[in-house]
Amino acid sequence: MQIEVLNDLEQIKVLKHKWDDLFSRAQPGMFSHHTWIYENLRCFDTDNIILIAVFGDKQKLIGTFPFAVRPFKIKKIPFRALMHGGSSATDYSRFIIDPAVNSRQVIKLVLDKLIELQPGRWDIFKIDNLSDGDESSKLFMSMMLDTLYAGTAATDVTPALRYSHGHRKTKKIAKIKRQFKKILDDSTVIHKSGYDITDELLQEFSRMHQVSYPDSGFDSERAQSFYKALIKDPGINHCVYLSYIEHEQKMIAAHFGFMDTDTFYYYVPAYDPQFATYGPGQYLLWQLIVFADEKNLAEFDFLRGAEEYKFSWTNKINTNYTVLGVTGNAGFFHKLMVNLWLITKGTPFFK
Repeated sequence: MQIEVLNDLEQIKVLKHKWDDLFSRAQPGMFSHHTWIYENLRCFDTDNIILIAVFGDKQKLIGTFPFAVRPFKIKKIPFRALMHGGSSATDYSRFIIDPAVNSRQVIKLVLDKLIELQPGRWDIFKIDNLSDGDESSKLFMSMMLDTLYAGTAATDVTPALRYSHGHRKTKKIAKIKRQFKKILDDSTVIHKSGYDITDELLQEFSRMHQVSYPDSGFDSERAQSFYKALIKDPGINHCVYLSYIEHEQKMIAAHFGFMDTDTFYYYVPAYDPQFATYGPGQYLLWQLIVFADEKNLAEFDFLRGAEEYKFSWTNKINTNYTVLGVTGNAGFFHKLMVNLWLITKGTPFFK
């Protein structure tokens, strides 16, 4: 096995063909797609990019590990933290490893390389959104804890609906239909994907989202650039969906999300507060669950967050973890900061 460290977008762009081949073999989910990672880095982390590519025989790509160095504070003290390079816009930090190779061996090579690269480039390792529902993420987390002076904290739950376990919430559906009944006859549920999501539609959704969720980062210039790039890329845009309820030619509830081979991701919902009495957001959510089922998907993933409304639909819960650490030869101060951060998360370490 050989390792190559890439530090600029052009190098990562050139890797696309081999990345796509690895992606098709590993099937890691759309948040590890080359376009998703490349555009994430382009829009949010143009500087301080570190992508570790692992190659096997005949320069066959067998692993991709995207990172970026970002500012991070503990007790108002600034640090430079190494983070997952795709985590700015997603709820899962995943790495691709060829299923035909030894994952533990690949991860050890990557961690050894990161420790070699670290002096002078970043102060702390902080990898967020490592899901206990993903084997590569769990192994990476475990090996980080074994290799570094590090601890872990549970930071979010990710509720999901597994269709094989049943999802016919008869009483809940009846309540949703009763609430929406008064405007049902004049309303239509529309699903758009890929090139059918026009700039005008995205802008209309964004305006409504700003009203219903004013503090969200979805509407920022960088985020909009990222989502528009996904919509225009033929390699991934079939996975991007904008679904909405149109009432008398007006969008009154909508959802911007994603769908890959077996999962629908409930990503960013929005609704018009003027129609809140009729529950259009809940009605659209139910319609999305039905839509994903009709597409023969295995799972409807509500992503991060313990909002109460999710649990009335779900039958599965995973947890996201953050690993925070420094190298074993780090000084007392940095080790103290790791412990202080973990204490604030309720998981004191004191190694």
